[in-house]
Amino acid sequence: VINASGSGSALVLMANGTTIKGLNLTGSGQCGCGSSGILVQSSNNTILNNVAYGNYYGIYVRPGYTNNTFIANDLIYNRVAAKDEGENLWNGILQAEGQQSLAESAVENQMRGNHYSDFDEPKEGCKDLNNDGLCDRRKKIDGGRSIDSCASIAVQNL
Repeated sequence: VINASGSGSALVLMANGTTIKGLNLTGSGQCGCGSSGILVQSSNNTILNNVAYGNYYGIYVRPGYTNNTFIANDLIYNRVAAKDEGENLWNGILQAEGQQSLAESAVENQMRGNHYSDFDEPKEGCKDLNNDGLCDRRKKIDGGRSIDSCASIAVQNL
């Protein structure tokens, strides 16, 4: 668990080509100035299987940062689940290289999409008529043109 203790962001991702996996991020500041569970200020990263809860933004991508991939994250009880001012992939599939990576990728590709506590019930716009665990409607990510077409109906990391 990384707790920002009410000030700034829990994690600021500034290095390109980084993987952030399996963290619980909470307690960001409450200003709309970018205080986040994960504040992304770089490109070509993979943000995978994290829990961001109790933040102003669960995940916030600053303008100009692209090619970040967000897979199977739980964004719960944040004031704004996610804001993306770049062009990023919110339901990506990891690329495999070599036999070991292929096996790891096959397991990880079975994970569900990102989960948003403000978009996981029919009254919030998420219906799952085919019972595959994913919302039938795509979730627009605040701040730009990014869309998550694999939003999950169920919390997966808690």
